[in-house]
Amino acid sequence: MKYLTLFSIICSSLLIVSCGDDPVLGCTDPAASNYNPLANEDSGTCDYIGCTDPDALNYNALATIDSGECTYSGCTDPEASNYDPKATEDSGDCIFPGCTDEDGDNYDPKFNEEDGSCTYFELYEGTYDGNFDCMGTFAGLLDVASANITKKPGADNTDQVTVIVSNPATEITLLLDGIITKEMVTIDTYIQNFEYTLEFGEIIIEGPFEVFVTGTLTRSDENTLSGPITIRIDKTELALSVSDTCDYTATRN
Repeated sequence: MKYLTLFSIICSSLLIVSCGDDPVLGCTDPAASNYNPLANEDSGTCDYIGCTDPDALNYNALATIDSGECTYSGCTDPEASNYDPKATEDSGDCIFPGCTDEDGDNYDPKFNEEDGSCTYFELYEGTYDGNFDCMGTFAGLLDVASANITKKPGADNTDQVTVIVSNPATEITLLLDGIITKEMVTIDTYIQNFEYTLEFGEIIIEGPFEVFVTGTLTRSDENTLSGPITIRIDKTELALSVSDTCDYTATRN
């Protein structure tokens, strides 16, 4: 009887051991994409879906599987200089280089970064009625002289202009090269074979001459130009050089 009892106890113990729960390996984190609710021992293989790019706004440091839904802040406008094709949310800092001066021909309110490209031809374009006040050699040369400002033909720079100054009374016309800025026209011109007759009392000298014209015309208002213009006439073979600085004032028609 004692043997039977001992045998029963041993058998019961063996039965308990053999009938206990076997370990079930798997991911035990409910937040993981491969969570196994039956697992009772974590396998260390949990997977997490999310954005795996550290540069993204919604980067998830725990993510092991990329969700393909990363979001990025940046300029989303393809016309901007700092456009970021990767950006999914606009950062509001797009940069548009261009002319930011409202007086510029090529001004656009969209531009928010001045790039020095402003041109001002339209501030000057047109025909002017003017007067040359020359006190020296060329007094009377131009006197009442009209001016016409146009773009210089074939010029790459739209700020290069031609200033045509003419006096119908003396039939003199000067084609002057000018560079315009917002504030002024700068003239610097060399003319070959200029036909003119210089008179010094009884001495008369016939052309052709070389002519140098320099000076600046400043905008005092939207329709008025004024400033000093220096005219120099040379005749190399006679070692002759005469010049005069004239004040020119012109008003646009």
